[in-house]
Amino acid sequence: MRLAEIQDFIAQSNPEAAERLIRRIVERGDGLAKFPEMGRMVPELPGTGLREIIEGHHRIVYRIRAKGIRVLNVFRSSPT
Repeated sequence: MRLAEIQDFIAQSNPEAAERLIRRIVERGDGLAKFPEMGRMVPELPGTGLREIIEGHHRIVYRIRAKGIRVLNVFRSSPT
């Protein structure tokens, strides 16, 4: 899911919370760029090289690249 979609969805009920969440997700991405092995391997997809970190109720799935990381998706990790 794109960050803009996440922000729009949450902002429907709480615009301030939406801004805070997006800021935290972006900060986590910045941290991953500096320390890409910080996240754990995705347990249900062994051998794929996919890694994840959790931010709040969101799961950020990424892959380490030669020059940094590539975020593949952001999933809500708990029921809405």
